[in-house]
Amino acid sequence: MMPDQPLDLENMKRLLKRAMESQPVPADLEARVRNRIRESEQAAAVSKPFWPRWQVVAFTMAGAAAVAAAVALFVPALPSNSDQRNYIARVSAQASYLMRVGLGDHIHCAIFRKYPKAAPATKTLKAALPAAYSGAFDVVQKNVPSGFRPYVSHQCRYDGRQFVHLVVKKDDQLLSVVVATRKEGESFPASQLVPGLRQAGLSFYQDRAEDYQIAAFEAKGHLVYVISRMPAERNLQVMVAMAQGLQESLPNL
Repeated sequence: MMPDQPLDLENMKRLLKRAMESQPVPADLEARVRNRIRESEQAAAVSKPFWPRWQVVAFTMAGAAAVAAAVALFVPALPSNSDQRNYIARVSAQASYLMRVGLGDHIHCAIFRKYPKAAPATKTLKAALPAAYSGAFDVVQKNVPSGFRPYVSHQCRYDGRQFVHLVVKKDDQLLSVVVATRKEGESFPASQLVPGLRQAGLSFYQDRAEDYQIAAFEAKGHLVYVISRMPAERNLQVMVAMAQGLQESLPNL
């Protein structure tokens, strides 16, 4: 008999969330529920043809509520705000200070989000960015890994900083390109420098926190991050592919 092991509640939550998200909503669920309600209404009309109108209305409203409740069972709820903050704090503590800047925004804006089934139109996504950063969207779209499509493109504020954030998605895989304003004196630590790798005068840095891989560089007064759960080498390759284009498209600060 194995000795008792302490429960890892956070890991259990994460596994449960992934399991729920992996369950597709049956395409005909709503139709099946509505058919059952319609059949019940017809049977009730035959057995009680002289129901008062208020009973008929109440029954119909109850049926509509049943449809909504049945569909909702298949839609996982996001964690509460306090749970999100606790998770971000715990994971971010495993990364260096400047790497936390991009990682926190990635988890806050990309991980804790419900996505539509279809990617929004390119025109809509590009228009959501400040004009000075619209060129960054073109660079990201051109260099995303095969099968990934842009799903989120916006300017946001998190933990006291302004960000330009783009999220690309393939099935349940997410990748963020996060651009933050670099504050005076900020610089990635030399210990996280990727040795022997430079492109267009840029140096690259890497870090990780749990299964999140973070690649970063500094350019034109910005901190630029690529964050995903892909292998570290692949995540870095995506950053390098985008780096020169991003550097050229970013405004000088």
